[in-house]
Amino acid sequence: VLARLGMRQLARPLMQALAEQEGLTVSMGMRDGAHMIFVERVRSSAPVVLQQDIGTRIPIATTALGRGYLAGLAEAERNALLEELRATSAARDWPAMRKGVEREMERNRRKGYCFGGDWDAALTGVALPLVLPGRTVLSLSCAGARAQLPETRLAAIGERLKDLVRRISLAQQTGL
Repeated sequence: VLARLGMRQLARPLMQALAEQEGLTVSMGMRDGAHMIFVERVRSSAPVVLQQDIGTRIPIATTALGRGYLAGLAEAERNALLEELRATSAARDWPAMRKGVEREMERNRRKGYCFGGDWDAALTGVALPLVLPGRTVLSLSCAGARAQLPETRLAAIGERLKDLVRRISLAQQTGL
């Protein structure tokens, strides 16, 4: 799978620049069943809170990376995936998960990015979709310790991620 994802090599230097500027981890992920899987991750030279590496699977509904992916899906695809997630989640957990997803889909409609933070109380992040030709949906996120990432900083990073997605899309279209 990774060998066919040439997008990783194209995006890596841009992701690394953002990671260094923010002192955080920048990740690219794709869906793997009811989870997201990291297909590219870059870390800043600052001490790292997030130790996951390429191949690590994380939840879709409660993470920034997963919510960014959901935001890139057509409504029918998103609804089908949410039904699958509901069916595989504990009944007591699903209402809060669904509420978090709905809140972040609304944020994405208004701002163009989603927040995470419902998976691990110590971590949070911001993400948005990267839609490739043929409607392949990936997600890009920037994440770190919640203590370092108040909503105002997450929003500013979200704007930088939007610029990163634009630059990656342009580079892909022009073959650079």
